[in-house]
Parts: sequence; C-alpha cells; structure tokens
Amino acid sequence: EGAGVVITGDREALEEGMTFPPIEPPAVSSSGSVAFAEDATLGPGLLGFDEVLAEAGAILTIEGPAQIVMSDFVLESGSTLAIDSTNGAVEIYSSGDWDVSSDSTIRTTSESARDFQLFLSGNTDSGSDPATVRLNANSVLHGAIYAPAASVTVPPGFELFGSLIAGDLVLGEGAHFH
Repeated sequence: EGAGVVITGDREALEEGMTFPPIEPPAVSSSGSVAFAEDATLGPGLLGFDEVLAEAGAILTIEGPAQIVMSDFVLESGSTLAIDSTNGAVEIYSSGDWDVSSDSTIRTTSESARDFQLFLSGNTDSGSDPATVRLNANSVLHGAIYAPAASVTVPPGFELFGSLIAGDLVLGEGAHFH
C-alpha cells in the first residue's frame, strides 16, 4: 500500500486460497473498433466492440440499462467516461487492457455500487501476461470492479465506493476504498 491509503471495511488475509468464478460476457457480435473525438453516447442495450477509445476532451456516456462487451478500452487525458444508470444498471465486460489516463475522469450518476459493474477478464486463455488495468483518473467511483486475473494499478486520489477484486493490486498514495 502507498502512504496515505485508506481502506475501510474488512482487509484480513484469507486462511486458504479462493477460486473466483469465470467472467461470462453476454454473446454479441463486435461492431469493430470505435474512437470518439467528440461527445458521444453508447447504449442502452447490448453492444460489442473490439476497442473503445475516448480521445482527449471527449465525454463518452454509457446509458443504462446497458451491457457493453469489448476487448480494450482507452480513456485519453482530459476525457471523461460518464456512467448514466438513471434508467438501469451498466455492465462493461473487457477481455483486454483497460487504460484510463491521468487527468481523465470517470463518474457515475448513482451512489449504488450495484448500478455499475466492470468485469475485466484479462488474457487468461493464453500464456501471455495478464491484462493491465490502469485507473489513473482522479475520480470518485461507485461500482464493482471484478478483475480476478488482471494486474490493477490504482493512482493517488482515486476513490472507490463498492468492491474491487484483482489478481494483483497496486495502490497509489491517498487511494481510498470503501
């Protein structure tokens, strides 16, 4: 843990190992890779992509109820991922890398962790390294992040209300988990 990390709730080590259930995304055809240079909305509904990229300055809103299946996700510096669960929960399934750049923002409309779930399966079917997850945004996120095979890096100033399960976890100074 980095200096100034705050974790509220249980943080005891398990007496024996735990097996996590596999991530099973819904079946959907990919619409290919998409890049958003301007503000855009995805959803509601079931959508599939290879890579999703929000370029610098863009606001990408995912409107629920939605299930989004993708390989890689990139949120460039100065961009925003807005999770709008006003009309229903948002679930995102990613099988590749998840790269949230510094000076970007992730925000949720709900304060319930049940309204936003992020499933990061990583590259568990090959012998290569697990997927990397970088959450470099200065954000207060309400949700659940399930990444049992991925290496997750959480920066200073990131605050999560909900849960996080990761294969490997690095916490930056001042990260807060509730």
